Amino acid sequence: MPYAALAILAASLVSLATAFTLQQVFDIQPCILCLFQRIPYAVSLILAALALIFRNKPCAVKFLLVLCALSFLANSGISTFHSGVERHWWAGTNNCAVTPLNGKTAMTTADLLSTAVSQCDEINFSIFGVTLANVNVFFCLGLALLALMTAFGCVPQKEEESCSCCSKE
Repeated sequence: MPYAALAILAASLVSLATAFTLQQVFDIQPCILCLFQRIPYAVSLILAALALIFRNKPCAVKFLLVLCALSFLANSGISTFHSGVERHWWAGTNNCAVTPLNGKTAMTTADLLSTAVSQCDEINFSIFGVTLANVNVFFCLGLALLALMTAFGCVPQKEEESCSCCSKE
C-alpha cells in the first residue's frame, strides 16, 4: 500500500507542478475549470502523504486510498465537463466567460476577482488536438483505479500488512 500512496503523491505533485509551470513559465493562463481541477490533486497529495505517515496502519491507509480514488473520480468528472465545454458540446459555468465591463470605467476588486483569466471554451494548449483536460480525464481515472485496486487487495501485498477490519474470514 505505501508504494501506491507514494505513486499517488508523486503523480499529484507532478500534475500540480506542471500546471503551475505552464501558467508561470509559459504564460498559459488557466480558466476557472482548470483551477477547479487542481483542487482534487491537492487533496490527494495530502491524503497520500497521510497514508505514508500511517503506513503501519493498513486500515487507515485503505481508507485514505479510497478517499484518494474518490478525489480522482471527482477530478475526472470536472475534466470531462471541461472537455465538453472546450469542444462546445455544452455550455460552461457562469464563471467560464470573461465578464465585460458593461459601461463601467473601472472595475472593483470584486469584479476583478470574479473575472476569469481565460475562457473555458478556448483551448490554450493542445498536442495533436488533445487538450490537457482530455488527458486529465484518463489520467485521473487511472489513478483512481490504482488507488481502488490497492485498497481492495487487487494488488499483491505482504501477508503481515493485513488487519482485522480488512481481512477476509
